[in-house]
Amino acid sequence: MTGDEDDVAADTSIEDTEREAIIRARRGQGLFKQRVASDRS
Repeated sequence: MTGDEDDVAADTSIEDTEREAIIRARRGQGLFKQRVASDRS
């Protein structure tokens, strides 16, 4: 996990299902950015 993901995972004010959705969305954004960057190379 990244620092941001750790922060979200530790935030008890967010419900478990919402927390998982946020973490998965952030991971997906990172993967998308990597793929876009590699397509431009």
